[in-house]
Amino acid sequence: MPVNTHNLAREERLKNACWRLDVTSTGATELDCGLAGFDDADVIQLTKILARNPILVHLNLSGNAFGEDGARGVARALRVNRALTKLDLRNNVIDDGGALSLVDALRVNRTLTVLDLPGNHIGDEGARAIAGALAGRDGAGGWAGITTLRLGANQWSSLGNAALLKSLAKNTSLTHLDLSRSSLSAKDGGLVAESLRVNRSLRTLGLDFNSLGDAGAQSIAQVS
Repeated sequence: MPVNTHNLAREERLKNACWRLDVTSTGATELDCGLAGFDDADVIQLTKILARNPILVHLNLSGNAFGEDGARGVARALRVNRALTKLDLRNNVIDDGGALSLVDALRVNRTLTVLDLPGNHIGDEGARAIAGALAGRDGAGGWAGITTLRLGANQWSSLGNAALLKSLAKNTSLTHLDLSRSSLSAKDGGLVAESLRVNRSLRTLGLDFNSLGDAGAQSIAQVS
């Protein structure tokens, strides 16, 4: 049963969301806290309860105002939660530190399959860490559980893009990846093509609103 908290004052929204997570007899399997105005402290409070919730499968925390500390709270919950399969964190202010925490948590968590991170403040360090997890460059096999990943409109440079695109060549779990609004260039189009030649799992790749140009698009078209 989906629950929407939009029509309540911020304090009431937080109280309601925590109650929904804590009282599992309500049967809520989805919780929409998008645009709720939650800051780091709010999200930390919420995710302490999320950690022990055994039935919620979809949590929307998009469009709030939390950054590294809130993301760390989410990461701590993901280390122990074994129910959540879809998590929307888009349009917050999560930076490299927050991204690193999420990367580490998802090396342990194998339940989450859909992660939305567009519109945050993740830079090159965070992008490289995500790339390393996607490529399986850690002892636990990387992000083996994630099948759908949306990353566009963050703050990494061409270095971050290159790391992410190269990681696709070694990833075997992603089926859907969205890198729209990532300032991809014609050169990046070549990297996409190189990875797609060896990747056997990816089914859809979102590249809208980039700057691939005719050369980049042609490189991709030759292998798609």
